Amino acid sequence: MYTTLALGTCVFLIGCSAVLPSGESEPAPRSAAEQAVTAPPESRPATLLVKEEDPLGRWQLGQVVTVDGAHDLALSPQFPVVTSDSSPPADSIPAALLGPANGGVMIVTASQLNVRRCPRTDCPVVTYLVRADSVVVMSFEAGWYRLAGGGYAHARYLALPLVFEHLVFVTTALQFGLFYDTRLAPLAAQTPTFSGPLFSSQTLRLQDRAVLVELSTPFFGGPPMRLVCDALEITANFVEQMVREMVSDGYTGYSVRVLYQGSPDIVVANTNPDRSLTCKLPY
Repeated sequence: MYTTLALGTCVFLIGCSAVLPSGESEPAPRSAAEQAVTAPPESRPATLLVKEEDPLGRWQLGQVVTVDGAHDLALSPQFPVVTSDSSPPADSIPAALLGPANGGVMIVTASQLNVRRCPRTDCPVVTYLVRADSVVVMSFEAGWYRLAGGGYAHARYLALPLVFEHLVFVTTALQFGLFYDTRLAPLAAQTPTFSGPLFSSQTLRLQDRAVLVELSTPFFGGPPMRLVCDALEITANFVEQMVREMVSDGYTGYSVRVLYQGSPDIVVANTNPDRSLTCKLPY
């Protein structure tokens, strides 16, 4: 038998249109920034350049590099293997220091980023961008990107879409992993034929601006399901709070599912878009 339980504080699920409350200076009117912001990030550019100088001289500002096809950003978003015909050679430049060489999409990493009339810090501010904004860049000028909507933004506070997503994922995965290890992994249950941990594994993914969590359990029915349902509610509340802190990264939704033996076809408990929980109870 399945039953639906109310989850009073869970209000921002996948499919909901509601948004969680939100959180350089000299801001100009925010509406003007819309000219520089575009819709979903494009795929990585064919060629990249170094957008920040290296104090040790291992690479140069503006140096054009090519990502090795076997170690591209999708496979290694933190330290892709890059090659370059220029000097000095660029063996493995951190992806956070790379940007499009011939124009492309980047993501704002600062809480607020000024867009200036020219590529200098003493130039007038014409508008501003906020963290997680997607912006089209046209050309690179000595540490600044010229924006498609006009004005210049400092390259240090812009990241390639895959790099930004990777940084958000790493932070989120570490946070949830600690919760799982301390709150869920110690839980245990037993039946007449089996005794052991309530959950055998967990996975976390970021997709469509939502956090997707899946827990695997060896139990499909009986008294242990009471514990599974309680654990689902605890987990949903934790993930909701985690998403509240990710609003500035552009994430506003989540989903939690408990799968029998990790099978996506056998869901024993899950969150619902109507702010409730569905659990397979032992009766």
